[in-house]
Amino acid sequence: RRGPAFDQLQKIEATKPDPADWPTYRHDRGRSGSTTASVPAQLSTAWQARLSGRLTSVVVADGRLFVAETDRHTLHALDAATGKEIWSYYTEAPVRFTPTVVGGKVIAGSDDGIVYCLRASNGELAWKERIAPKDQRLPGNGRMISLWPIRTGVVVSNGVAYVTAGLFPSEASYVAALKVSSGDTIWKNTYK
Repeated sequence: RRGPAFDQLQKIEATKPDPADWPTYRHDRGRSGSTTASVPAQLSTAWQARLSGRLTSVVVADGRLFVAETDRHTLHALDAATGKEIWSYYTEAPVRFTPTVVGGKVIAGSDDGIVYCLRASNGELAWKERIAPKDQRLPGNGRMISLWPIRTGVVVSNGVAYVTAGLFPSEASYVAALKVSSGDTIWKNTYK
């Protein structure tokens, strides 16, 4: 469950986010949808990038734009100034919700029941943690998905990532708190 970027990311210290960044869905963990950054009255297109299929909402941090291409099971990082692709990372199932960026890391859940933490600069895997109790899959929307897919965004607060897995009431749902630094489970609750 640890990837090649695990040790390097342990050395990165969390910094205060730039107010111009939009690092998670609707800007912050409170989902306020607002920012103190200045925005010009007249907007214009700076660049365009071609991605296909369904896309999540985008997030922007540290000069990079992050988005998931749901139909292709792919997380993308683009240069926020030019739109040029920096990296792509493939998961085993669709990523349906906006990734979260914190402390040089990109965190997202997938329909495979796993939370992925990638190095924001190059997309290398730092860690991944299965929230589902086991790797059991079934067909869903033409793809093989976990019986407990991650169908929420990841909320991060004080170094802890909160996430929920589960979709089918008869199979229970799992709510977990993970250490952002390591992916270790702090606690996990089961609801049935």
